[in-house]
Amino acid sequence: MDINRKVIEVTVIANREISSAIIEGLGSIGIDYFNSAAGRKILLQGRTGIMKLFGSGKTLVDDPITIISFLVSPDTEGAVVNYIIEEGALDIPGRGTVFSKKATLVKAHEECQENNPKDVQAKKAKIPSGLAGVCCIVHKGEGNSIGKIGLDTGCGVPAITFGTGTGLRDKLGLWRITIPAEKELVNLVTTSHDARHLMEIMIDLGALDQPGRGFIYLYPVKMGMINTKTYVGMSSQAASVEQIVSIIDEIRGGSSWRRREFSSRSGRPKKRKYLTDLLNCILICNEGRANDLIKVAKSAGAGGGNLTKLKHRSAKKDESGKISPAREMSEMIISRSQIDTIAAALEEHGAFDDKTYGQLFCSPVSRACTYLGHG
Repeated sequence: MDINRKVIEVTVIANREISSAIIEGLGSIGIDYFNSAAGRKILLQGRTGIMKLFGSGKTLVDDPITIISFLVSPDTEGAVVNYIIEEGALDIPGRGTVFSKKATLVKAHEECQENNPKDVQAKKAKIPSGLAGVCCIVHKGEGNSIGKIGLDTGCGVPAITFGTGTGLRDKLGLWRITIPAEKELVNLVTTSHDARHLMEIMIDLGALDQPGRGFIYLYPVKMGMINTKTYVGMSSQAASVEQIVSIIDEIRGGSSWRRREFSSRSGRPKKRKYLTDLLNCILICNEGRANDLIKVAKSAGAGGGNLTKLKHRSAKKDESGKISPAREMSEMIISRSQIDTIAAALEEHGAFDDKTYGQLFCSPVSRACTYLGHG
């Protein structure tokens, strides 16, 4: 089904213990269906007690999170984001993150359109803008070292999920990308100014511009309430640094006041090649169909993808029972010129029929980096 309609993708990254309240609340405001995935965030923790004898540095601790995502119509974006902030108390640092970004719903089964909530009642908050996200795809076991860069620089709290690569030495246009079979995806949203510098540091420390090391991309964010609590432990002050930052963000109406300069390891910015004019093409479908459809997309010019398991949740009773609660999501970074060809090929092979219940949408990617070969 041809759509090509402008929508908003909303993503919530919440602590596991509060995610159920947010999920229950979404149904009450008319978010009829959404997807969720399990993940973890990492935080810094100071050494205490006898552990101080083994060093004065900070250790990393894991905390389970639930990642919730769905599409809404653009005119409901602000109300929905405000509702999630209020319902999850996400204006309190440490509880989670919610953000939105522009997307285009390219094709979808008629039961997999965007949500259209009505009369959402929520207290209006000053939601920061001027944000951007960094997503880094690395070998399994390397997520912590990449995510820690966000903590050490104070940029924010990374969310880490597991995925499966759908091919080695895949082609993305004229570029070749090495994607390991088992990988970790590190996702962090921060100010747009910090995101560019964070990306540079991640590339340097992760050697992501070297053969087989990984893939990283930067994407624009419209608005969001970002978790700034990077440290575990009790504060001895009346208010934590994170709470003070949150209040100043609200007073200033954004996060641009937090602009700062980063120093590169060599003391000067490194010149490197970036991929530009890209899209993050996302296909969500019933479990068991994604691998075949990824092969179709690859034959149409895509360069493979990252396959993640999702859980489909619906506030409506699905009498047909064909939309499986077990869903799969494939993310493919492609050039803008490829989207129509890939979408047509997927439709021809049944991606949006009553067996697959597919949903295909895409969002802009500002820049990306991986090994591009020499010359």
